[in-house]
Order: sequence, then structure tokens, then C-alpha cells
Amino acid sequence: MDEFEPRSKAEYESARRRFPYPLEIVHGADALAAFERIKASGAGMPVVIGNAGALAMTEEFMALSSAEHPSVELILSRAAEINFPDTFRVMKARELELLRAKYPQIGDIESVEAPIGEWPDEVSGTMGLTVAEDFSREPIDRVHIAILPTQDATAAPAYLRSGGWNDCPEAAVQVAALRSWRDRYGAEVVGLGHDVMNIRVQRGPASRDEALVLAREHQLFCSDVLNESTLTELGAYLMNDDWWFFWWD
Repeated sequence: MDEFEPRSKAEYESARRRFPYPLEIVHGADALAAFERIKASGAGMPVVIGNAGALAMTEEFMALSSAEHPSVELILSRAAEINFPDTFRVMKARELELLRAKYPQIGDIESVEAPIGEWPDEVSGTMGLTVAEDFSREPIDRVHIAILPTQDATAAPAYLRSGGWNDCPEAAVQVAALRSWRDRYGAEVVGLGHDVMNIRVQRGPASRDEALVLAREHQLFCSDVLNESTLTELGAYLMNDDWWFFWWD
């Protein structure tokens, strides 16, 4: 994923020059330690973006979004008006109504919630900091860490103009979700590429009932997060691991 044809390498170098925040490049195996070091230094809030392709995609979408969407301050102001998950649930329902009005053929189709299922006996392994790994879960040679001009980790989606495409929530919604999860679970975004978010939490849900509520929030935030899993499988994972993973297609 770090090998480039000449044209792609030139595009990457151009994106790197245009990227508006300082960058540190480290080996993937050292990415989390570098994140901690930068954060402790007080130089700004680090966010692990990923490999060269992830940086180029992030910069491209930042440029497009900056031309069409509000400033960081306005995104944060909009986020303050969103009570996650309740406001976002209403927003999603309105989107469905608009789709029905535009495309009557969808009729009474509702968004389908995953089956609850039985509580699993075993829990799958941790996702960890996936933006620092390749598809085989091996560390990437060159991982880019952006140093944002803030001490508020929840503001990272606003600074990176994250989301707002396909089913990926807009930056203001992402900020609101991170603030809600920070207050309840000590959640902190560590990795944020163009289509991936890695969150580390200080504590998980305290009961199975709470875990199921949180699993439903995750599905609302990222409809593909369950893949072929049940809500109880996701809930069990959330009770037993301190890394959360979201990916949008």
C-alpha cells in the first residue's frame, strides 16, 4: 500500500505539501507510542491518519469540503447543537423521509436492525490501531500523524473535515458522537483516515443491557459496523475491549 507509480508518488508529494497541519512520519509499529509522545508534549492533538494513500485522500477531501462547507469553528458550533445519539437518530429518519419522497419505489422499506442473537461465549480479538496496519495486520512502513492545533481530541473530525459522503456522518455529527462517548466511556479518537476511525476508550459498558444500547449507537453511527455479526456479539466486544473500529464504504 506504500508503493507508488511515478504519477501517484507525485500526487502524494503534492498532497503532503498542501496538507495544512504539521506531519510526523513513523513506522506503523511506533505509531501509538508517537501519538502518546506528541500528545504529552502539548504541541497539539495528534491524529494517526495512515499511509501515503490515506493522507492523499484525506487532503483531497479536506480541500473539497473546505470550499463547500463551513469553517472549523462553525462545524464545532453545529456539533454543540447535536445531542448524540438522539438528534442524529432524528436526522437519519428525516433523510429516509426525503428519500421516500424522491424515490417512491422504496415504499415502506425501513432501515433494518441487526438481529440481537445469543450472548457469545467468546469475544473476538482487538482491532487496535488499524490505520497503522495493512490488510494483513502488519505494520505499515510509513504512517502519517497529523498534529492539529487543538488540545480537544473530539474536534479532530472538524479540523480534518471528515465525513459527509455516502453513509459516513458529517464532521459535526462525528464530533458530537465523540463528545458523547468521551463523557460516558472516556473515548478518544486516535486514528482517523478518510474512511476509518479508531477510538480508544478508558472504560466499556458496565452491563449487557448498556452494551446493547451502545451497540445500537454504533450501528446508527456506522451501518456496516456489524458486518455479519449480531448486536450481542458487538456488545460483548464493547464490554471486553478498549478499541472501537468504524469503517465506511
